[in-house]
Amino acid sequence: TAVRQKYNLGDSPYLLSVGTVQPRKNYQMLIQAFAPIAANWPHNLYIAGGKGWLYDEMMAEVEKQGLTERVAFIGFVADEDLPTLYSGADLYLFPSLYEGFGLPLLEAMACGVPVIASDVSSLPEVGLGTAVMLPPHDLLQWTQTMDALLSDSEQCQKMAAAGYQQVRKFSWEKAAAQLLAIYQALYSSR
Repeated sequence: TAVRQKYNLGDSPYLLSVGTVQPRKNYQMLIQAFAPIAANWPHNLYIAGGKGWLYDEMMAEVEKQGLTERVAFIGFVADEDLPTLYSGADLYLFPSLYEGFGLPLLEAMACGVPVIASDVSSLPEVGLGTAVMLPPHDLLQWTQTMDALLSDSEQCQKMAAAGYQQVRKFSWEKAAAQLLAIYQALYSSR
């Protein structure tokens, strides 16, 4: 309740995306894909993240789609609020065109949220077999998948359980050990 009040989320169910608001995050497509969902479901779409470049174009898309009451850019979210924000979402959406890794996917999975993500860049490594992976430009497929998952609580529960297992494959300790091994290999090859 405190997090909902802090970020003005109201009482409606919601879908969530987290990341700096910039073109590579593909939020314009997400807003377009969400429009039919807003017509059929009570959910709002919240996009959490600081303002990046071309922010105004994404705001214009919200107005163009007539979604000013249903889509909100809630700005930067404090680290201590993120688990609560993720946990309250019915779906986590990550339509990015490019990512170096995709940490928000793991954060959402760790909070038990079903994930829909782009099938590009590093994202399949993080979400394959757990998240629904979609082409980032396939507007219709994004809409249909959101609708299908919102209609299928059993599938969402399966995805949440698989997400918990997927998160266990990643850790900072494992990442540090892999990086150290690379440095050692490079050093020994000198």
